[in-house]
Amino acid sequence: AQEFADARLENAVIIFSDGTIKRYSGGLTGVLMGVNFAGSLKGAYVTHNHPLGSDNEYSFSNEDIQFFMDNDLEILRGIDEFYVYELTRNAGELDEHMTLEELLQSEGRDARHEKVIDIARQYGIGYRRKKR
Repeated sequence: AQEFADARLENAVIIFSDGTIKRYSGGLTGVLMGVNFAGSLKGAYVTHNHPLGSDNEYSFSNEDIQFFMDNDLEILRGIDEFYVYELTRNAGELDEHMTLEELLQSEGRDARHEKVIDIARQYGIGYRRKKR
């Protein structure tokens, strides 16, 4: 996934549960939403980028989270110019909320991250984000 981390368009690599690996390319704001996988994504590992200039909030969108849940993915990973973030089926892999001091010192890229922590907790899934 590192090869398309800074790509201008959204790309995705899927490792299917049978070990098959496929790469998909899309536009500025999406790649996987229009593809019909006919239920074949259960247990898959999906990595995609959020391109510079897209509506990226430095975490997962509601559509990304719904895609993870609806398709019963094992892992959904996102990457942008600053972060790598991951949804997993392991609820124990959950970032802690930032302190107020950390939020005040942040550069405005953490509001969505904080919200996704709450969404992950609500769904009983894992969510982590780290700097690239």
